Amino acid sequence: MDVDISNSIEFEDQQQRLEQQIRELMMKDASTEDDQIKIEQLTRELVDIVEQRNNLVELLDHDRKREQEEDEQFEMMMASKGFVLPS
Repeated sequence: MDVDISNSIEFEDQQQRLEQQIRELMMKDASTEDDQIKIEQLTRELVDIVEQRNNLVELLDHDRKREQEEDEQFEMMMASKGFVLPS
């Protein structure tokens, strides 16, 4: 889980860095063809990072829901055996 969180933070940092680079290139008064190529490359990288981040968020959400379901099943099993768990 800690690895997933650090990956999420890394993706967020990369996303912010790419967005800043794109903004800087787009704000130039005299944009060259090389600038346009670089913007396209950075935009593709940005889309890739966003997709990876979205996949990670979906994975974390799925894990959270699964753990919640497991906890509920455990509590129901314990209650059926007569055990009361503190809240």
